[in-house]
Amino acid sequence: MKKNIDPSSTQRMTVSMPGYLYKQLHKYLEPGKRSSFIVEALEKEIAELRENLRKIKQEKKDPIGEFLAFGNSLPDGNLTYEGIKKTINKGKLMADEKGNLYREGYK
Repeated sequence: MKKNIDPSSTQRMTVSMPGYLYKQLHKYLEPGKRSSFIVEALEKEIAELRENLRKIKQEKKDPIGEFLAFGNSLPDGNLTYEGIKKTINKGKLMADEKGNLYREGYK
């Protein structure tokens, strides 16, 4: 992804890298090409990180919301948040006023 970069928007940076990478960088890329190579590699890696983060955010689910939706889909359903909370509190798990779960005696 070759871009023309405005020199006034660039920042100088010193990085450390393993010796074998340094040698390969100097062996295969002539002076003046190394910075653009590194910039392109970083842009590619950052784009991949962003995409992975976007996928993770999409995969996050709301288990209580899903449970409520399931309860509401039942013929005699219509579960409420308070009803679920009371049911949980009858067992070993407790739920506080914000819906956070904790084990009885470990709050």
